[in-house]
Amino acid sequence: MKLTWQTNEMVSCLHAAEAWPRCPANMDAALAGALTASVTALLQTLLEQGVPPDDFWSHVVPLSARIQGAHQLTHVTVTKGIGNRAGSAAESPPPPPTDPDVPN
Repeated sequence: MKLTWQTNEMVSCLHAAEAWPRCPANMDAALAGALTASVTALLQTLLEQGVPPDDFWSHVVPLSARIQGAHQLTHVTVTKGIGNRAGSAAESPPPPPTDPDVPN
C-alpha cells in the first residue's frame, strides 16, 4: 500500500477554527488569539442564520479537502447544513387524504 500525504491549508485552518471553541486553553496562545475574533463572529453568524455550528463543522471541514474556492465551499456547506433539514421535511410529505370510494 502506498500512501501519499497532501497538505491543505484550508483544511488545517478550518480544523483549528473548529477546535478553538472546544478547547482554547489547549491551543498555542498565538493561534488561539488569532482565531478568537473570526471564530466568534462566524459562530454568531451561524446561530443568527439558524445553522447549528456542529452541522456546519461536520460538513465544512471534510468538504474543504475537495472544494478549493471559499465561495463554493460556503455555498455547498450551508446548502448541506440547511438543505438537509428542509429536504427531510420535503421528502416526507403528509399522506394524501383517503377517499372511501377509491380502493387502496
